Parts: sequence; C-alpha cells; structure tokens
Amino acid sequence: MKVFRRALAATAGRLEQNTKASLLGLLDASVCLSYLLAIPVPIWYAAILFGKALLIVRYGASKSGFLQIAPFITLISISLIYTEYLEGGYFDEAFNVAGFILSLAISASLLRRTDIQPYLYFMALLGTTTAALYLILALFNLIPDHYGRLMFFNGSHPNLGGESFAMFLIATIVSFRGLLFWLAWALLTAGIFMMQARAALLVAIAVLGLYLWRKFKSAGRYKPMLAMLIFAGSAALILSSSDIILTSTENIFLMSDESRGVGTGFVGREDRWNQALNIFYENPFLGGGFAAFDKTGMLTPHNYFLAGISNMGMIAIFMFIYLGYCIWRVKSTDNHILIAFAPLLILMIFNDRFINMNPYPFTAYVVIFALSARTRKRVSHHD
Repeated sequence: MKVFRRALAATAGRLEQNTKASLLGLLDASVCLSYLLAIPVPIWYAAILFGKALLIVRYGASKSGFLQIAPFITLISISLIYTEYLEGGYFDEAFNVAGFILSLAISASLLRRTDIQPYLYFMALLGTTTAALYLILALFNLIPDHYGRLMFFNGSHPNLGGESFAMFLIATIVSFRGLLFWLAWALLTAGIFMMQARAALLVAIAVLGLYLWRKFKSAGRYKPMLAMLIFAGSAALILSSSDIILTSTENIFLMSDESRGVGTGFVGREDRWNQALNIFYENPFLGGGFAAFDKTGMLTPHNYFLAGISNMGMIAIFMFIYLGYCIWRVKSTDNHILIAFAPLLILMIFNDRFINMNPYPFTAYVVIFALSARTRKRVSHHD
C-alpha cells in the first residue's frame, strides 16, 4: 500500500507542478475512451481539439515548437489539398487528416522539452487504467471476439488496441519505476496478448528488455555477478526447456495458424505491400492521396513507410527525411527517450497507422518535435 500511496502523491505533485503537460497527456491518451464509450471518433476528436484550444488560451504557445512542426504539417497539407480538391468526394478522410494536422500543431506548440516527462507520465497512467478496464470487461465476456481473437472496445479492430497499448508501454518505460512499471507492463501486455496483436507483443517484449537493461546498467559493482546469473539462468532454461519454449513461441505468435501463421505471406502483407508500391509507381510525385485505398477498394499495406509513399508519393519521402533530421537532433540531447521509443519501429514495419490521432503514432510525432525544437522565448497571454 505504501507504494501506491507514494505513487498517488507523486501523481498529485506532477499535476500541480505541470498542469498543462499533465492535462495534454490525458487528452492525447483519451482517444481509446471513445471506443470504450461508443462515442463517434470525430466527435471525440472535436472535444480533444476544444480542450487543447483552452490550454493554448490559458498557457500560450511555443513559437519554436510551432516552427519545428511547420515543415511536417505543410507537407501533409499539400497532400491533403490534392486528396480533397483534386480527387474530391472523400470528405471523411480529409476531415480526419485536417483534424490530425490541427491537433498535432497545437500539441507541439504547447510542449517544451521539460514538459515531456509529465506528458508521458499521465499518458501512461490513463493507458494503464484503460488496459485494466479492458481486462475486466474481457473477464466478464463483454468484449466481442472474431474467431477466438478478442476485439478492442465495442468491436474496434484489435490491431488498433494493440498499437495503442504498445504506445502506452513506451510511455511507462519513460515514466514508471519499480512496482508501478511491473503492474502497468503486466496489464498492458495482457491486453495485447488477448487481442493477438503480435507486432505490439514484440514491442512489449522489447520494452521489458530495455527496462531490464537499464536495471542492469544501474547495478554498479554487482554488474558482473548479475550478468553471470542472467547468462547461467537463461542457458539452463533454454537447454532444459527448448521444446517447451519453441511450442510456446509458436502458440503465442500463431506461427502454425493456417490463416495467420508462417506461409501466409505475413498474413497477406506481401500482397498488400506490392499493391501499395503499385499505387506509388502510378503517381510517384503526389501518390494516390489519403483516400487511395478507399478509392481502389484495396486493403491497406500494413507498413508505415509504404502507407506514406502510396498516399503522398515523394512528399512522404521528404517528410521521412525531415523526421529523420528531427530524430537526429533528439539523439544529441535526449538519447534515453529516443532509445525508449525505438521499439515502435516494429509497429512501423508491420502496421500502417500513419496520419492518425490514436496514441500511436500521434504521441511519437509530438515527442519528436517537442524534443527537437530549439529553446526560444514563449509567447504567452500572461506575460
């Protein structure tokens, strides 16, 4: 109980010390609640934007943060204009992308480098609470399933839930320590496991590995002994239980499943990747627009980079280059946070969430641009 009392006191302290970043973290993590409460996502997005507008009015904006995000959102805006005004007839896609641009611009303009820790802390807190609610509903058979695979809230796609929980896991490794981390990791990973979101499960394993590595690095003079114990224990486990480990790995990642296992071309991803490349080849400069897959009736590519170039063409490549530049800037100042976010590369390879206000990849964009922005004087209404 002492641990939870200390955590509660720390939470109250963070909220009081940095109310702006704390509330923004809760807002950006709250999208999952729209699925839980069966509130239409556009309405929830609009409510989030209203809340962020109030934060801008109360706390002002960071000019450097906005300047850092400006090239990124400009490139997306060019593609949005092409999608809606040249292609036409896809208002829903245009509305979602416009909402994403506005929401990302506000979040990046509100946050400074010193705000990232409380921002991720409250995101991790709400994410862990969401995972606990999900498990309770699953326990009482209130989560629908599809051929044995549990969906996300109210029948939403399990990959969406797995990606969101994976993003919350990234936030926990930055923000939580000790028992609080283990509790959050267990709840979020259990939810991912039940949704059979395999890429997200790999992220969970990577997060656990990073956490243990950090503990190992902080062990000081006990490092050699700890390393020897870990090596000896791992070797003994592998040698004595190799068949069990192989069988468990097959079962967990459904490697023998006739629909989703080995031999299915990454569950049809090979075909999807080829289709995405074909869309890019047909219009390499501007891509097929954000409605490219709706327009053609094709399935989305399940790859972040292919989703980008098929939707935006060469514009996406410039966008990736700019993201790489910002990541390089973060590496020189906040390398520990960059390492914590590295497991998201797994989701980028196997899933195609690209321009989206769900926790993944939205949070990654916010953190990269906030940390890479130059520190400048803030524009505030209360100076």
